[in-house]
Amino acid sequence: DTAQLQQAMNALAARHESLRTIFIAGPDGPLMRVHPSADIRLAAADAATWTRAALDANLAVESDLPFRLDQGPLTRFSLWRNCPAGPDGARSDLLIMVSHHIVTDFASLDMLVSDLDALYRHDLPAPAQARYADYVRWEADLAQGSHGERAWAYWRERLGNDMPVLNLPTDRPRPADRSYCGATYATGLEPELCRALKAAAAAEHATPF
Repeated sequence: DTAQLQQAMNALAARHESLRTIFIAGPDGPLMRVHPSADIRLAAADAATWTRAALDANLAVESDLPFRLDQGPLTRFSLWRNCPAGPDGARSDLLIMVSHHIVTDFASLDMLVSDLDALYRHDLPAPAQARYADYVRWEADLAQGSHGERAWAYWRERLGNDMPVLNLPTDRPRPADRSYCGATYATGLEPELCRALKAAAAAEHATPF
């Protein structure tokens, strides 16, 4: 139900400030601006003639489209009808959500998707009164008091002196100036090795990364 989905997305934007946030250039660096309201636009496409390869190609293009931090929106929604999404060739509608990492991490993305699903089904409770900005202000006030002064003193003592340089052995000399020029190398891992890596990560309470 496209109309119901559109209504749910607008309710999601009213519930989450990140969907109404932009970043503008200020005299001392970027400034965050939160709009009081936002009208989330749902882009639609008919994928009835797409193959799975065409779907993957369009997903790659959609995910690589740039964002304008000073204009927004920093989260995009698209609804593609009749996509070849199933392994048996069955077609279904696909909702794509692409969000800039400056306003969304994995934890908040999971919350946004869960809230959107609940809003679409009309079973989401009223939002909490406290916002993340309230937590930031509480933390700033805490840092100004005696607790904050003790924390500052601790870290000044730990980090105030010259820190040792981590001279790891490398195959090339470290340049005097960073170029930030890198490259990407792709490789494949055998399924048994992947399973062993995941098991080792789980045993150490870490991610595979």
